[in-house]
Amino acid sequence: MAEEERAALMLALGRARLDEVAGLQRQLAVNHRMTNLTRQLLAEARRKRRKPPEAGLSFPAIPPKGPRPMQGGAAAPLDFRKD
Repeated sequence: MAEEERAALMLALGRARLDEVAGLQRQLAVNHRMTNLTRQLLAEARRKRRKPPEAGLSFPAIPPKGPRPMQGGAAAPLDFRKD
């Protein structure tokens, strides 16, 4: 009877160790995945940021309101009232 109990205990201990090893392997896989994701995020952050495609497009300027400048470089009057 003692031999059967000893065998049963050894079997239970072996199973517990296998479960422990399997748990460690799963944790190792999770850590490996997290490390890879962190590396990818850091590499993406280090990459040169590019301008968006629309950054080079010309944009029509809105003409200023008020009197137009006079010819010859003379200053326009600063009276904005319409008479």
